[in-house]
Amino acid sequence: MAETTVKRRHHRVLAIETGSPRGSVAAAHDDHTVARLLGHDGQHGRLVTQALAAVAEEAGFPARAADLVVVVRGPGSFTGLRVGVALAKTLAWSTGAALVGVSGYELIARRVGAGDGPVWVVFEAGRGDVAACRCERRADGWECGPPALWHPDDLLATIPPGNRLAGPGVACLTAALAGRTDLEVDEPAWPTASEGLRLGRERAAAGRHDDAARLLPEYLRPAYVDEPRRP
Repeated sequence: MAETTVKRRHHRVLAIETGSPRGSVAAAHDDHTVARLLGHDGQHGRLVTQALAAVAEEAGFPARAADLVVVVRGPGSFTGLRVGVALAKTLAWSTGAALVGVSGYELIARRVGAGDGPVWVVFEAGRGDVAACRCERRADGWECGPPALWHPDDLLATIPPGNRLAGPGVACLTAALAGRTDLEVDEPAWPTASEGLRLGRERAAAGRHDDAARLLPEYLRPAYVDEPRRP
């Protein structure tokens, strides 16, 4: 996806995360941040617009006055991601706000990021697979990817001792992890809109914005006919 590099200070920020089962939104007016969960999976399309307007109002501005919109572009629910990314792009087009899309893989890596070793971020991908992405801290941030589909046993056979596992897909690895005491394992957890807001604001402050016409969701797996062979 294309990025622009026009630097600008953003005071009123909206953030959307609709790929997780519960989903969340957040708004920040300078240093004041408000966040809210959306509810159960399948209701994101009905709830997200109203919830976003509510957190913006609580933060101290109308949603239409946002000067930056951040969206967690995935991975996650196919329908949920389409809803969130489409809303973020619509807001950016209609208000003139800058747009930043952030990856859930990086958000989780940044959350757990202990030490200097790699973090493998894992999501359940269906059909007995997980989607995993190797993320590593660099001097200028985190380098992640590319994600790939794995059978749990094959993934764990690839990860060296001392590496860290994180993300909601960790819950799918319980059986495969038996005996792997050489790995650090975090509790399963999805990325949030608040985390996306912080990273998106950093990107925007550095002048890294996305082109709304080219920003796409990051799905857990491609269409069946387009799926590559597993590693």
